[in-house]
Amino acid sequence: MHPFVKKFALKQPFNAKNVLLTGEFHIFTGLKIFMKRKIVFAITLFFIAAAFHSCEVLNDCKVCKQVTYVNGAWDHETNPTEYCGASLLTIEAMDDYIDGEIRTTWVCN
Repeated sequence: MHPFVKKFALKQPFNAKNVLLTGEFHIFTGLKIFMKRKIVFAITLFFIAAAFHSCEVLNDCKVCKQVTYVNGAWDHETNPTEYCGASLLTIEAMDDYIDGEIRTTWVCN
């Protein structure tokens, strides 16, 4: 059993005068304040994570896909994926990969 529960379990029935005079009431209010702080912190953290989870806030995102050409004719492409920030810069800076008659390039919109 939790010590807080044991402490108050002995004082049955509840005597408000005894609780206020002995200072045990302050322990209870301290516990409530501590729990309120945890709840406020969790809610704040949730809203911060929800607000900044996407790079669309920064407007530096593009949808990119890899396109493969064989002998200059389209062969296949990957599924489009959204890239942002450093990964987008890396993709845009890449040169085409050429292996004989096969050329693979990134196309971003």
